[in-house]
Amino acid sequence: MNKSGINVQFGGAVFGRFKDLNYQLCYAVSEFVDNSSHSYFENKKEIEDSRANSSHPQSGEKFEVNLTFKNGEILRVVDNAYGMDEEDLKDLVSVARPKEEAEVQRSEFGMGLKTGGFWLGKKIQITTKKFNNPTTYTLSMDLDKLVVDDFSCDLKKSSEHDLEHSFTIIEITDFHRKVSSYAVRKTKGILSSMYALDISGGKMALTWNTDLVEAYKRSVAVIDDVEKRWGVNIDVNGKSVVGYFAALAKGDSGRLNAGFAISRNGRNINHRYSWWKPEGIFGGEGTGSNTLINQRIFGELEFDKKFGVSQTKDKILFEGDEEEILMEKLQEMAVELDNWARTTKY
Repeated sequence: MNKSGINVQFGGAVFGRFKDLNYQLCYAVSEFVDNSSHSYFENKKEIEDSRANSSHPQSGEKFEVNLTFKNGEILRVVDNAYGMDEEDLKDLVSVARPKEEAEVQRSEFGMGLKTGGFWLGKKIQITTKKFNNPTTYTLSMDLDKLVVDDFSCDLKKSSEHDLEHSFTIIEITDFHRKVSSYAVRKTKGILSSMYALDISGGKMALTWNTDLVEAYKRSVAVIDDVEKRWGVNIDVNGKSVVGYFAALAKGDSGRLNAGFAISRNGRNINHRYSWWKPEGIFGGEGTGSNTLINQRIFGELEFDKKFGVSQTKDKILFEGDEEEILMEKLQEMAVELDNWARTTKY
């Protein structure tokens, strides 16, 4: 039997469309922080064991990601994670290559650096040195070349750093546009809640334009020396959702702090301006409501990494009846807290 067909064609012009993606600055930046933290956590033991027993310049350093943003000019991301070698860079520039499963899966889709970088600017430069590799690499990606199907990336090599030194520096330049000043002002606050678990747990130090980003914190109400907190441990078709419901402490209460932080792989996929307020608990009015429920209830929910997530990692993607099962169980568990929030004065 004769077979005929048509091959799918992939043109470089698709890269030119990345600038029109429905991104926000915080989500573009988080693509790079996710890659850095994935690199560090996946190799944490090897890095920390070496630094603890070495006199090289990085000895004793904790994991850091330093972000510098000059609107319309440059985004610079510097980390002291595991770094990359030439094979890693080949993988990095591959589009949508699935990532190997890791214990902490921050890098998943093989898209973030390209989509986040080219959404912001035309040029991406990566300088990196892998732990225990003698070579430092500098790779350059140019959007103007890619859109005319020139997929070559310039690569330079040097041997200027100590063998055990490891880092990655990413620079995005030649911006398509300036980001709104409102988005820039909010970014530090968004990062403080998006990476609150890493920061508060001492796993990562994060800076934004040289300012240390502190973990955003919402406190649990304590009444008669008892925390108003209820544990959550739910099975959803073999996938787990764990965490807690709680009442907001008086100084933190208000609708801007009410709602659930949703995390996956230890990183919040929402933030202080977008807490999750499921209708079954908070009512249909959502964030616009000024009811006691919308002022007093909050919590943190960690979703099993078996749950799907959107490419920008800002939304859980439920399958089948998963959302219905989860909502039914959350509503059952929230009854006591709901009654408390409606009737208690404090």
